Amino acid sequence: SKIWMPLIQQLSGSPLLRKNYEFFSRVPVVGPILRKFLRFALPSDTLIWAVIRSGPGKGLWIHLNPRFEMEYLEGNYESAVWRILQSHLKPDTVLYDVGAHIGLFSLIAARDLGVPGSVFVFEPDPANLRRIEEHASRNRLHALGIIPKAAWSLDGRMKFQRACSQSSMNRGAIAEDN
Repeated sequence: SKIWMPLIQQLSGSPLLRKNYEFFSRVPVVGPILRKFLRFALPSDTLIWAVIRSGPGKGLWIHLNPRFEMEYLEGNYESAVWRILQSHLKPDTVLYDVGAHIGLFSLIAARDLGVPGSVFVFEPDPANLRRIEEHASRNRLHALGIIPKAAWSLDGRMKFQRACSQSSMNRGAIAEDN
């Protein structure tokens, strides 16, 4: 697996290859075979370093899962949310990114605001938290306030349920058995 990783990293970052995969994965007979091969070639926990190519995050390094998160590189992930957020970011803004996933919005805001302590990230998932810390370090955004907790509308303790590992890990939830 380590021998193939540099090739996998290069190929998974190719927009042309991703578009072809999206097309062929919908073709009967070919699609299921292609998806099965991809699950073998790219285990769900594979992460690669890549630079965001365009959009508000252009130039930032992020550690991505090539099976689920490559759209972040194109700079148009949740573009409507980003436009609204960007319209409210002023030099004295304090941003709380609650349920930050891998911290994409926080990274962009921290870089753009440039004010120590202006961006606080709340993320309860340990794997996502590690990636946020890696992103902050790699992009030299040391002023990012990272809080390894969930935020909720009520006082007290809640049980957090991590997202399925066969996903982008961006949909954790409060467990039902509280």
